[in-house]
Amino acid sequence: MNVRIQEVLASAKPFLRLMLYQSLYVPQGCDLFERQILDQPDIAKYVEAWGRAGDMGFIALEVQNGEAISAIWIRLFAVAHQGYGYVDSAIPELEIAVLPEYRNRGIGAALIHHLFTYAQTV
Repeated sequence: MNVRIQEVLASAKPFLRLMLYQSLYVPQGCDLFERQILDQPDIAKYVEAWGRAGDMGFIALEVQNGEAISAIWIRLFAVAHQGYGYVDSAIPELEIAVLPEYRNRGIGAALIHHLFTYAQTV
């Protein structure tokens, strides 16, 4: 798959919300969550006020039509506002999602590689 990877800007928050929804774990055979789950503070904090210190992320765009199809991002949380994968306030949590129709094409792997390579340079 031919994709272009670009940095997540604050203007991409609506797409990050979509990707956050796509990243939620739903056990096989269970119903999907209602979209309103994204408004719950424990979930919303993964994208609200995007662009604060420590935020880093990338979006994959399908080259032919420019459609955003995937995203990966990391965010730091304080102990008082920790996320679901909290380890330490110096260790970011990672979120990644690919739109269902684009899965199993190596896009997620490409984004992980891009994020980790970029993170080593900053």
